[in-house]
Amino acid sequence: MLDLDLFKPLLNNISLLTNLQLDICRQGEIVYSSNSASRSRDLTERIRRLSLPKVASDALEKDEKQEHDDLFAVPLKIQKKPAGFLVASSPQEQSMTPRLAAGSGSARFSDLAKSALTNLAAIIEESWAAQKESEEMTEQLTQHFEALHLYARITPQITTLKFSKKMFNELIEEFLHSMRVEMVFSRLPQKPDLDVLLIQQARSSYIPDPTAFIDKLIKAIPAEAASIKEHYFIVNDSYNEPAYRALHKLPFRFLAVTIEHNEQFYGWLGLVSFNLAEIFHRSDLRLMISIAEQISVVIRNMELYDELNQFVIDVVKSLIYAIEAKDVYTRGHSERVSHFSMLMAEKMNLSREEKENLRWASILHDIGKIGIPEEILNKTGRLVKDEYNIIRMHPQKGFSILKPLQPMLKALPGILYHHEHFDGRGYPEQLKGKEIPLIARIIAVADTYDAINSDRAYRLGRPPQETLEIIQGLAGTQLDAEIVKIFADVLQTDCAGTGRHAYS
Repeated sequence: MLDLDLFKPLLNNISLLTNLQLDICRQGEIVYSSNSASRSRDLTERIRRLSLPKVASDALEKDEKQEHDDLFAVPLKIQKKPAGFLVASSPQEQSMTPRLAAGSGSARFSDLAKSALTNLAAIIEESWAAQKESEEMTEQLTQHFEALHLYARITPQITTLKFSKKMFNELIEEFLHSMRVEMVFSRLPQKPDLDVLLIQQARSSYIPDPTAFIDKLIKAIPAEAASIKEHYFIVNDSYNEPAYRALHKLPFRFLAVTIEHNEQFYGWLGLVSFNLAEIFHRSDLRLMISIAEQISVVIRNMELYDELNQFVIDVVKSLIYAIEAKDVYTRGHSERVSHFSMLMAEKMNLSREEKENLRWASILHDIGKIGIPEEILNKTGRLVKDEYNIIRMHPQKGFSILKPLQPMLKALPGILYHHEHFDGRGYPEQLKGKEIPLIARIIAVADTYDAINSDRAYRLGRPPQETLEIIQGLAGTQLDAEIVKIFADVLQTDCAGTGRHAYS
């Protein structure tokens, strides 16, 4: 049911000022009436019939207003679909105020009245459309959370299979030492970070440009070779293969197997040897194919991991958009807090892991506001005690939302404690000094700066210089003085195009 509570006071006041009776009707029912007691039964029935689906269909589809001596109706739509009518009626025995009444002997509704009612209908439509969009977003976020829980359960298994370049190098080196060859390579055009080429030092003089040599070997593989269907190609003596004889003055043998998964081709795993006294055994081929299959599975798992990681990032963006949709005065706040936090992290030479945890925590520090009513977030006056206590719950709410996600665990302290004060007077646990996690102390400085510098529902933002002076005045009490000093330094050198939020 679409919410009318927001408009009831306005509609009631308009009715009192104009002597008009205002109704909203949909699907044969009057869902709102400013004063139905003084209206005739006949008029009530006419208004009700107006919104019957069959009667209203043509008018709503054509966006036509219904006008009679004692009734003026404006169609209401949501996302271009019929939703009902806003109806103004004026019984014959009542007169309208001079501003809305028409001239003597003309239609009962003046042009001013019609224009005002049409604009009011447009405002109601916009509000209903926003409500509908919010409901759809909530449903989508619920689905995302269910998917995130699934991701949280399976990601530990995936990450254990994630292959690093170092691990790949070690695997190729094992091949070099155990396969009785002079050269081992992997060549993956779409995964160049996994390209490896190792050659025995004693044979390095044989091939002045190993990379070019490998490229020529692969290019010479005939696409129509029967063995390709079995995922390999083999040359036991290059002198017997015209395409390979020209590639080197010395005879060599060459074995390459495809790295592919479910018909997705990634590249080649290959061996080269100038020792023709040896041969490639069937067992060598089976081992190579088996290893290539394992590598392809690992690569596919890496792709899935990256896709899931991107999915998390996309969901995070959705969550941020959801927060900003509720709290319009803090649009862009999360990104700015994250920006300033990462500048401080760079200045402090934090480790890669600390930076990653800080990045997640800073961008999501206000995620708990999803659970805070909009009328509190956007209130223009001072919050009462109960409302302020609800606001204070957002760090715990954010902690609870993200706790099931394994990759977020080390970022949670920054979310939970970013409102703790250095002097122990913050919340939720009144931590003091260095008891407060470092990432939370960093976020607190950036968060406080942007909150003061930005426009809010109840006040305008302060200029950057004045905001910085306020921040410096909070050093040692609300904020960590050392981090405030670092923040002042990075703020003065920030050239990242943060507009009015950059120091000037």
